[in-house]
Amino acid sequence: MYGYLDSEERKKIADTLDRFRKYEKGWDSYNAPPIDKISIKMAEEILNEMYTNIPHIAPTGNGTVMLEWDEFVLELVPNETTEDNILGYIDTDDLG
Repeated sequence: MYGYLDSEERKKIADTLDRFRKYEKGWDSYNAPPIDKISIKMAEEILNEMYTNIPHIAPTGNGTVMLEWDEFVLELVPNETTEDNILGYIDTDDLG
């Protein structure tokens, strides 16, 4: 899991995403929805392929996961699911 990262980095990412799974409605004091499980899975899939330059991982008030690097931000927005596939899109509106 989590590509070629060392065990400390892998554990930190897994712990962060596990924490997001536990967020309930209103977790941010502004009535935000729980973090969508598909958005978390999308983050896991992306992070699993990374070698270096791990982004800051954060929940959003929209109930999604955001990956943030110095150069750009990706918001992982679920679209729909089937048994074998996860479909979503990456919101790149903030790329300037």
